[in-house]
Amino acid sequence: MRRTRPDRRLRTRAGFTLIELIIGLVVMGILAIVMVPLLRMPTQAYLEARGRTELQSQSDLLRGKLEADLAEALPGSLRVTQVGAVWYVEYLRMRGWGRLRTTNGAPGTCPPNPGGCGGVPGAGATEFRRQCATETCFTTVGDLQLVSSTSPPTTTDFVVIDPAIAGANVYATAGNTYRSRITSYTTPQVSPPVRQLNFLATSFAAYPYAAPTPTRFYVVSQPVSYVCNPTAGTLTRRWGYAIQTAQPTAFAGSVSSALLSNRISACNFPTAPTPLALQAGGIPSGSLLRGELILRQAIPGQPDEIQPIWLQIAVKEP
Repeated sequence: MRRTRPDRRLRTRAGFTLIELIIGLVVMGILAIVMVPLLRMPTQAYLEARGRTELQSQSDLLRGKLEADLAEALPGSLRVTQVGAVWYVEYLRMRGWGRLRTTNGAPGTCPPNPGGCGGVPGAGATEFRRQCATETCFTTVGDLQLVSSTSPPTTTDFVVIDPAIAGANVYATAGNTYRSRITSYTTPQVSPPVRQLNFLATSFAAYPYAAPTPTRFYVVSQPVSYVCNPTAGTLTRRWGYAIQTAQPTAFAGSVSSALLSNRISACNFPTAPTPLALQAGGIPSGSLLRGELILRQAIPGQPDEIQPIWLQIAVKEP
């Protein structure tokens, strides 16, 4: 029998040598060194874009919330103070406004004023005379214009008369004042509408009748404060506390609060709101709140993203 030679192809082994393995690993390492930064760039761009979007979204929300809240602020009630690095912005929330009657012409439901009060002849049953020692009631000319709620005033609300004159302090509680707590709200006449507001006996401050709105009144519910604390990085809304003569800078635990932002790095407000254009009698038509908030968003491996918010919000007569 003839011996057969083994096929040379069967003796050839498939694979690669050690040198080829080393060369492959070196090439893969070089490619990894080149590709990792290229892959990191779009990832970093995504993180930066997301941070900017989040800051811009929060900026729009904060600006919209402040503008919506201050649209309901009582004219003349805006006040600002600073304690350390913390800023406090406070206002009285307005629920409605109208004009009070100073002459006869409506259903006589208010008690008559005493004659000759403050040098003014005896007033009729529906007249309102701030020169009198005290007042407890007035009726409206037309309807009460509600601002943001359809519910009528309650005994937790206050009536405020002429708050926007120079030197007026709607927060004052002693002596002649500009506000009084409402005790009842009725409708003595449906058509045309006449409302009657009864309130605690109050001696209202004198008012220059040459001014443009001597008979305007407002109904307010409660004070609201914005607390900007860059040290804690927070902007907080506080409400549900009593009206105080001095602007509060500390709040009890029972006071309602809502955290609006936890990315505040700086805030600044002029302590005196800017008066708006003067009306007849030299009385400003309102005030302008100017301020700046700076939001900061940390991005790993990159400088922090910063979003400034410049505020310029008017609080004026409705």
